[in-house]
Amino acid sequence: MNKIFFLSAILIISLVVEVPGQAPASLKLWYRQPAGDVWENALPIGNGRLGAMIYGNTDAETVQ
Repeated sequence: MNKIFFLSAILIISLVVEVPGQAPASLKLWYRQPAGDVWENALPIGNGRLGAMIYGNTDAETVQ
């Protein structure tokens, strides 16, 4: 019982405490050109069960 409590306390502390000197990662994706209408250039998103392809063109974004 003490081992489970100790391990869960360490897990919670590691999720809450931020490590000093570690910069937060940027979550932005930058591309050099628009995707166009080619399927291979679209950005796949999803969680394994539900997914979509995002065509990030400059005039309009298409979700397929």
